[in-house]
Amino acid sequence: MLHLQLLVILDSFGDSAAYGAILDPANSTTIENVYASEEFLEFAKIIKEWNEAGYLPKEQLTDTTTVQEYFGQQKVFGTATSYTPDALASWITPNFETGIVKMSDGLISTSSVREFMLGIASTCERPDKAMDLLKLIYSDAEVANLLQYGVEGLDYVAVEGTENVITVEGTENAEHNGYYTGFCRFGDDMNHKIQAPLTDTYYDDLKTFNDTANTSKTLMHLIILLKQVQLHLY
Repeated sequence: MLHLQLLVILDSFGDSAAYGAILDPANSTTIENVYASEEFLEFAKIIKEWNEAGYLPKEQLTDTTTVQEYFGQQKVFGTATSYTPDALASWITPNFETGIVKMSDGLISTSSVREFMLGIASTCERPDKAMDLLKLIYSDAEVANLLQYGVEGLDYVAVEGTENVITVEGTENAEHNGYYTGFCRFGDDMNHKIQAPLTDTYYDDLKTFNDTANTSKTLMHLIILLKQVQLHLY
């Protein structure tokens, strides 16, 4: 992961910007070698200073323990994470106090949209039915909740005093819930249920976040391309 995004808003292409990045995605469409940029040089100097000061783990290149595990053990001072209303809540724990610092403005990037897209395989025998299923997931909140969280009463329960907040605590499958999907979301976030510690204000927070976030200039090119692909399928 290219943690340069901690200090610079960019739209990267490929793992750790292997195919380049746009360093000012809200205003530019120029893809360049981020590792040859002045921004990356300054970032590298900062990381070197942190390493020499002992801020970074000594065995980080061979350590297999995840940052989430270290975080839960209170063995890290801080780590990088995406800045969205639900991502912030995922780091909140009742075991100790946590704080979050916003390092950059929100950006709806082309790379993030591509990363979390759902698609239909070219080998699919019935792409029309596959598309019908995707449409159903996004139009029917009950279907989306079932895929995302499982069966109510068995895999999750409603949090008392809330309209849409749920929790796995106290359920039959609390210790072995197989519905955790950290890197996959089903349906429209504005319609399905949300997990504690999020609250019912999440929907307003999400709308405000989306309305105020910058948008990558290349995003519209991706949308046009997707529409062309969709027309080709039909």
